[in-house]
Amino acid sequence: MKTKQGFNLRMPMCNIYCIFIKKTINIEVGFSFNPQVHVPMVKFILWNFLLSSFFCQALCAQTSHTLADALALTLLNNSELSSFNYDIRASEARILQAGFRPNPALDTETENLGAPIFMQTTLLLSQLIELGGKRNARLKLSKTERDRVTLEYEVRKRQLFVDTTLLFIDVLTSQQKIAFYEKNLKNLQGFSTIVDKRIKAGKASVIEESNFTILLTTAMIDLKNAHNDLKTAKNKLSAQWNDTNSGAYMVDGDLDWTAEVISLEEMGGLIQEHPQIVLSYFEDNIRTARVALEKSKAYPDLNLRGGPRYLNEAKKWVWVVGFYIPIPVSDRNQGRIWEAYENLEKLEKEREVIWTKLYTELNNSYSTIQTVFSELNLLKNIVLPAAQRAYNFSYK
Repeated sequence: MKTKQGFNLRMPMCNIYCIFIKKTINIEVGFSFNPQVHVPMVKFILWNFLLSSFFCQALCAQTSHTLADALALTLLNNSELSSFNYDIRASEARILQAGFRPNPALDTETENLGAPIFMQTTLLLSQLIELGGKRNARLKLSKTERDRVTLEYEVRKRQLFVDTTLLFIDVLTSQQKIAFYEKNLKNLQGFSTIVDKRIKAGKASVIEESNFTILLTTAMIDLKNAHNDLKTAKNKLSAQWNDTNSGAYMVDGDLDWTAEVISLEEMGGLIQEHPQIVLSYFEDNIRTARVALEKSKAYPDLNLRGGPRYLNEAKKWVWVVGFYIPIPVSDRNQGRIWEAYENLEKLEKEREVIWTKLYTELNNSYSTIQTVFSELNLLKNIVLPAAQRAYNFSYK
């Protein structure tokens, strides 16, 4: 089948593999601020790593890879994506830790050791009670950070897909360059007999012979360099799926296409969906949760204590209860709260910087695209037909 980019994405694997790749590559999860969306995303990532070894063995055994194969190998076996499995489990561990309540404490003390008659022994069991919603604030922050990890996974996955696609194009271009240089060398070698006849007949000068020798040698060098470029491009592509030793494969695709370029205004509207912008908006949730956590720390915690006390003089046990709570006269966590608010306000400026940078890159890239398409039209409609006519005339 043909994608919007024009690449030939034939699927040589079995049906279950095709379904898996379709569901995986085209999954639209991650760019959402609803934490409930990220719960199935976590499960998907974990299942993805479990299934990776099964599909990677079948894919790596192929001698020809389509773009879909390259993307699937990247998804299933990329080391950077695999590391997100540990990040997700670490974030789940932080959520677990954030939900724990303070442990009770056991305290014992003995008074009047020098006067046994008046000696008193007390056993106290104390429990710290968190006030101000500290536990809920910790949980909310930890869950929000977990959701950011899943979002970062989706963002990184898409960026790796872009990188893999560009590297795939490099390999495909190198293959076509080799085919072109081989054909060019074959044609020049075919001309060598004509040049020899012209030299023997005295119709060609020594300069013409030298020029032809230079052309033939240059063609050989170009072909050798093209093979080296192909090897380098293959190494870079296979490194996307953590395979640094395998270069014995070819890629299958079609570069003979012309994309439809949308207007600059439409592209500008898509900046809102750029991963950096999406992550910056999600950062709002994290910094807001951090503000709530710091505000909860302004409330002092209550420490309740109680236990039996033995009065040696009276030869009996009595009960002792009490509580301990700090008085927030000066320290009410004002500095931390202020810092959290400033970081939250700073995020808007950071987003403006990202927005300006992305829009500048878009303008530069759009100008480059227009130049390339203009050159492409000139080459396709004027230069190549003229070169073909000149070649046909020379060959005759």
